[in-house]
Amino acid sequence: MKPFMRCTTEEWIVLLTMCGYEVMAKSLGEAVFGEKSEESWNTLFEGATHQLMLKGVWDDEKAENDEIPLSEGLQSFVRSVAEAKQLIRLVNPLSNEALLFRSIGDDKWVEHYIQQEIIQEFNPVEAGAIEKKMHQFIQYEQLEPDEELSFTMSNGAFTALSDQRHVAEVKRYWLESTKQKEAWFDEFTEALVANEWKFFNTSVMRISLEGDQTETDLNDLFFHMPGKDGVWFVHYRDVHSNDDVIIQKTSLNKWKDVSGKLLNRVLKQAVK
Repeated sequence: MKPFMRCTTEEWIVLLTMCGYEVMAKSLGEAVFGEKSEESWNTLFEGATHQLMLKGVWDDEKAENDEIPLSEGLQSFVRSVAEAKQLIRLVNPLSNEALLFRSIGDDKWVEHYIQQEIIQEFNPVEAGAIEKKMHQFIQYEQLEPDEELSFTMSNGAFTALSDQRHVAEVKRYWLESTKQKEAWFDEFTEALVANEWKFFNTSVMRISLEGDQTETDLNDLFFHMPGKDGVWFVHYRDVHSNDDVIIQKTSLNKWKDVSGKLLNRVLKQAVK
């Protein structure tokens, strides 16, 4: 199905800028392309503007009258996405893809798909369709572990595992401090190796615009990845504290229950 709107990241930066979200646009640009000189930003902006002209998005008559050179409908859509109050984000680091669901008010949502930080696609989506789309994006196989596992790890030790050079040190510390089973740690790190030392992640954020600044509050965060006979997922007791993380290996169905409960909490909050 053809997306409601499809553009490059450069074009999206121009659209945000033209609709008055310069700080948000620059923040996105620096996150994707790194810091640039003013001349480089102008070159990027000019090239993306030409692409929008070729697509027939640019309104020359409005531009000549010093108005925002975009249709009222497009401006309204860009603003609704930029000012979304709640965001569900799923990231697949192996394929460098992200899928976002933005709450734009009145129980309305926009699906925002990002491919390799280059292509941005937007579609309106019904709240009832979000869960299915989440699982389609992750695409874990139907796995049922012989034994479900659950253990804890300090936040610091888990963070250190982001660098595989620290595995032996973390393992030694973890075994000495927790007296938990070595085989559990080994199986977990084997899954990390199989997934190129990268986690999928699902997060929920509440967003507020204060003037030209964006304030983001992280409400929920899960890391997860497929294992050889189940789904591994890591969650925090409190994302704002330094408490231990909980690491579990479970079946795909139970993982779907976890993500479904997360989504239900978000949808209830979005209605308020």
